[in-house]
Amino acid sequence: MTPAIAALAKDLPLPQGDPFDRVIVATANAGSLTLITKDQHIVESGLVATLW
Repeated sequence: MTPAIAALAKDLPLPQGDPFDRVIVATANAGSLTLITKDQHIVESGLVATLW
């Protein structure tokens, strides 16, 4: 984790407060990666490309 990813994770507009989910989403976002997940909060957020 980088300081930039930590800052992004802290400020993500996700409804759940799970810090691990926030770091995963922030990391995928920073790397322009597609996240494989069925977590509806993440999918519906539109913050990162998802696949499942």
